[in-house]
Amino acid sequence: MGSGDTVPELQVPHRKWRLLPIFLAAALMLASAWFGAALQADYAHMQQALSPLVAKSSRMVPWIGVGLFLLPGLLLSCHAWRARADLPADCAFGIRLAWQMLLLAGGSFALQGILPFETGKLPDADENRLHVVAGMLCWLCVWLSSLCVALTHGIRPVLRLLAITIALLLPFLLLLAPPLVGGGLAQRLAIAVWLGWCMQLDTIR
Repeated sequence: MGSGDTVPELQVPHRKWRLLPIFLAAALMLASAWFGAALQADYAHMQQALSPLVAKSSRMVPWIGVGLFLLPGLLLSCHAWRARADLPADCAFGIRLAWQMLLLAGGSFALQGILPFETGKLPDADENRLHVVAGMLCWLCVWLSSLCVALTHGIRPVLRLLAITIALLLPFLLLLAPPLVGGGLAQRLAIAVWLGWCMQLDTIR
């Protein structure tokens, strides 16, 4: 991003505790998805996305959306906010911007837990429009974070290659893979890529 910027990479003490919000978010999503699917006999994890689990017409208890979207998104946003705040003053602008994008991604993901969604309706229907837009904004921000890192000057070649790989992999998983492997599996793989990207980016200090 800037030819004069540098990207220090330091050993961060107790890094496993720094990653705790990511693991908590993953655990909440897994538990909520499992519990929600258990209440829907016709729900297929590999074929269906997460949003139908919080549909108004489903037999879900109200806190499924909280555990599936709201709390995990807030945890990921808090992790991104803390990671950005801990960056050294001379850290490259591209890395700061990447964390800003991940902060927004977590916030957008969290919004899906409180915005209504109704199965059987088109994505642009009044009942679903804001929920779908929040999901699209989430993935756009995750993708932009990888692009910011890929364009940053002074990072390790391995990290640049990883950022480029993620920038190519996310559109494939979200746009091309659903007809091939099922929308549910594609979305879950994209979420795994997102969480793994957060953990890898956290190594840069």
